[in-house]
Formats: sequence, C-alpha cells, structure tokens
Amino acid sequence: MAKSRLLVPLDASKVTDFKPDRAVKVGLRRERSRLRGHGQLDIKGQGTASLSFESAPGGLQVVVGPQDATAEQMRGLQTISVEVAPRQWAGKAELTISPVLIASYYWWWWWNWCRPFSDHGRRAMRQRPARARRESLRV
Repeated sequence: MAKSRLLVPLDASKVTDFKPDRAVKVGLRRERSRLRGHGQLDIKGQGTASLSFESAPGGLQVVVGPQDATAEQMRGLQTISVEVAPRQWAGKAELTISPVLIASYYWWWWWNWCRPFSDHGRRAMRQRPARARRESLRV
C-alpha cells in the first residue's frame, strides 16, 4: 500500500519576543501507535512538521508541545491538540492541515516549565544535636 504523509504547519508568529532557538515536538495519538516528529521554527515563528505512515491513518489527534517532553508529558502538559477526521484524507496520500497556532501562553509555559537546569554545589544535611536525637527516640 502507498505511504501517506501528514504535514503540520506551525505558527508561533504572534508569540511575544519569539526566538527560534528551540524546536517543538509534534506527536500523534491514535489506536496502538505513537508517531513523533519535530518542527523547527524560522525567525518569523513558522515551520512545518512532516509525519509519514505506511497506510492510510484514518482519524487521529495531533499534539504539539515542547521538544524535550516525553510521551507521557505530552498527554499531561499544557499542549495544543488538533483532531484530524478520517474524511479529511478522502483518497489523498498527503494531507496538509490548517496551521497550528502557538500562543504566547503556551510558548512561555513550554520554555519556563520544561527548562533544563543543573545543580552545582555541595549538599549538606544539618545534623540535630545528640540530645535532640535521643529525645526524639523516647516514646
């Protein structure tokens, strides 16, 4: 059977102070399968993610979120989702859906909540005085 392809246009052009320093993850949810792709946005905040299928996919849900989110996080985080009905494919091998608009609200959460960080330094546990330890053992 012929391969099918879904093109997902992404539009973050309305995001305040947008910088194209990170990609977004585009995932699909449908019965028994999880496909993932990445969309890189240009300086204007626009881009396209492409996902391929071995056969006609039928109905599915497109989910857009931060690039480093896991599959489970894509289900539970503040993500954007779009439904694709089976009739939209109607004999097509390639389907381009309407652009997924990424609002400033989502962009801010994705990059401030999922921000990677490192902890450098020494961790010290404060010891309680011996007398306090003995008193806490009394019943």
